[in-house]
Amino acid sequence: MSVDDDRELWSAYESTRFEANVGGEPVAVRIGETSSSLDAILRQREHAVWVFITAWNPASAALAAEDNARRNRDLLKQLKGDGYVVFAGAGVPADPGWNAEESYLALGVSRDAAIQLGRAFGQNAVVWGQLGQPAELLDCRPA
Repeated sequence: MSVDDDRELWSAYESTRFEANVGGEPVAVRIGETSSSLDAILRQREHAVWVFITAWNPASAALAAEDNARRNRDLLKQLKGDGYVVFAGAGVPADPGWNAEESYLALGVSRDAAIQLGRAFGQNAVVWGQLGQPAELLDCRPA
C-alpha cells in the first residue's frame, strides 16, 4: 500500500461514525472526540475502557456478505468468551461510496487486548477509548 493510499484509508477511518444501541440508549463515537453518552454507560456498568471492532473486510479488502457475517460471528464468540460486555453496532462511513460495517462495542477491553483482537481478525485498526478521553484509532497492523 502506498503512503497516499494509507493516508486516504486512515482519513476514511477517521471520518467514520461508530454507533451502537446500549439497552435502548443510542451511542455515537467519533475518533478524536469524547462521548458523554458512552461515558455514562461506562460509569453505570463500572468499566473504564472500550473498543469498537469489526471482523468485516480484513485489511480493508471487501469480502462477500456471507464471509463477513461468519467472521463477525466468530468475533462475537471471542469477545463473549473473553468475558467482555458486548453490544451490536456499526461503523457508518462519511463517504457514500463505502458501506457501513457491522461491528461491536465491547466494554472492558484494554488497549493491548484491543490491538491483539484487531490483529487476530485481520483489521488495520480498531477504535479504542477510555472514560472521559477522546476516542483513538489504534493501528493493528503488524510492525
